[in-house]
Amino acid sequence: MPRKRAKNEMDRKRDKEHSKEKRRKIRQQQSIAFCHDEQKLRQHLQTHQFPHLNNAQHVKDKDVPMSVDPENLPRTSTGYLGLGRDLPERREYALSDLVDDGAHNFTLVRHTPEVTKYIPSAESKGVMVVISPGPENDPSWNENTRKAAASIEELASHCLFTGDRRRGSFDSLFYGISMGNGQPRPMVLNDQGAANLRVLERLRTMECFQRIAGFISVTFLSWAPNLFLYYIRITAALLNRHPDLFLPFANCIFAAFAVNFGPQTVCLPHRDTKNLAFGWCAVTALGDFDWTKGGHLMLWELKMVLEFPPGATIFIPSAVVCHFNTRIQPQEKRFSFTLYSAGGLFRWVEHGFQLEKVYQQTLEAVRDARDNAQKWATGLSLFSSIDALQTRSFL
Repeated sequence: MPRKRAKNEMDRKRDKEHSKEKRRKIRQQQSIAFCHDEQKLRQHLQTHQFPHLNNAQHVKDKDVPMSVDPENLPRTSTGYLGLGRDLPERREYALSDLVDDGAHNFTLVRHTPEVTKYIPSAESKGVMVVISPGPENDPSWNENTRKAAASIEELASHCLFTGDRRRGSFDSLFYGISMGNGQPRPMVLNDQGAANLRVLERLRTMECFQRIAGFISVTFLSWAPNLFLYYIRITAALLNRHPDLFLPFANCIFAAFAVNFGPQTVCLPHRDTKNLAFGWCAVTALGDFDWTKGGHLMLWELKMVLEFPPGATIFIPSAVVCHFNTRIQPQEKRFSFTLYSAGGLFRWVEHGFQLEKVYQQTLEAVRDARDNAQKWATGLSLFSSIDALQTRSFL
């Protein structure tokens, strides 16, 4: 009998591993299918109308259009990653510290329901920052984001947090494909413990988060189509090379996501330096707080404070722009959901699927050294101007 029980236990473990491997293969196939639709995406961009582009507003300061100066944004010499230098004091800020304080006197950008706002580059006029209130004419969006916030709050009690609070007085978990911090190759994040992984898997499969991910991907495509297609090409090459990798969401191009569990997610000043320097990270605010008094998103280099209500999403080059939140009221709750792709993934693919130290020893690296300075400029050229977007002349 003991031998039979042991055999049954081995069979159950084998079946469990087989089922797990089958699910992984399905996810990988879905991810590859999503990334192999470049031609279809191009046709969609040429024929589909995006009304929010025509109604969008250029962010202004006292009637003066604002812009991003890309030359002042800190990045590595290769152009793939950001730098964490010259950050403001790492503490929580109140709105009055930034808007009313004469030492800062930053521009306050008010939220306008149903209106997407944007900030272009001062040089190329390519749109580098987009602030979206959510899908147009969708009365169910607020309820969808409320469900997302409630799910985060409920499942937080099932997590085993390590106490590593780098961004502020709240806990975070990450899911997806990563590259960096000594990894020998791109890998799926799986070192956060079984309990945390179960929570992330549950959140990932919820309809409310799948809707947010899908909306973010569609918005990315419509506002930065050439950058989106670059993500598609790199991600397709990555997945074809490494069959064990898959995207977190079958309807979204980003390689990873982060959940900030709060209950008061107020980020301290930081840059996400491991993200793609000329890429986007998409942050969706969630929770129940008075967004006119707190929870604003501060963009330090732009000297700008944005009202950031629950359900809104902002697209920013988070690797090179210092950002943080203003303090919320003691009884309020704020969470956030972020989608991003590590810059190391793009460097891994474009440098021949090898580590940087190996690549630097090749003749190709010697030839490419002249192009490093141009990588940043090439990346910036992937952002489209509002005129090009409205006239569909970006392809």
